[in-house]
Amino acid sequence: MAKGTSPNQLGIFESNFAPSSGTRDDRPKLQKPPRLTTIFSVSCSMGMKEFFGLMRRSGVGLVVDLRIGRMYPRAFWANERDMLYACHLHGVGYRPVDDLMPTQALRTELHKVIDNDRLKRAEHAEAWTRYLEQVAKLLAERKFLASGRPVHDLIYGEHERIAMVCKCHHHRDCHRSVVTAMIERFVEGISVVELYPEGKPPKREVPKVLLRDVGSLLKDDDKRIGRALRGA
Repeated sequence: MAKGTSPNQLGIFESNFAPSSGTRDDRPKLQKPPRLTTIFSVSCSMGMKEFFGLMRRSGVGLVVDLRIGRMYPRAFWANERDMLYACHLHGVGYRPVDDLMPTQALRTELHKVIDNDRLKRAEHAEAWTRYLEQVAKLLAERKFLASGRPVHDLIYGEHERIAMVCKCHHHRDCHRSVVTAMIERFVEGISVVELYPEGKPPKREVPKVLLRDVGSLLKDDDKRIGRALRGA
């Protein structure tokens, strides 16, 4: 994505296009939203009181649900209908966004590897890296940042702070790390903050898998990620 690349060449940008400032290769970015400044990454795998305490203290105005399945036996309040009602009671908006969800096929392919303890550490790491790339490509194929898409409407909407929510405990154990990293990189003026109870990240659920986080993937592998973002 060299300097001078047009919105049509990128494929995912159709409006609000502006050159970035201060990036290491002047890659283009979408214009700074008029209101949104912060996206929080948070798990719903906690009690309702604890969850909405985090939302209140962080000034979150909208919860964006990234889960494929919205039935969650470990926290019944987090089932889709109950979460919608709970958000209403606490004065927070709620919106599930299909454009930001991985497919079940991608999840199944990943877990065939990472749930197999007989495979080597390197094979687990390779499966996770491949999954991140596939999620990034899927988002690009959906043109998730294009004008008129739900994500674009959220970014350029009324809220100053939103929370992107999935059931995975740790940000880097979850596809929301891909979603938020791509938005932060390609939309001007957005900061991503990982949000945890008491400010302490939980123990990683599958630490041997996560040898490369999405930040290093996007930074160190521009050509492959660039192709994925263009949907090539």
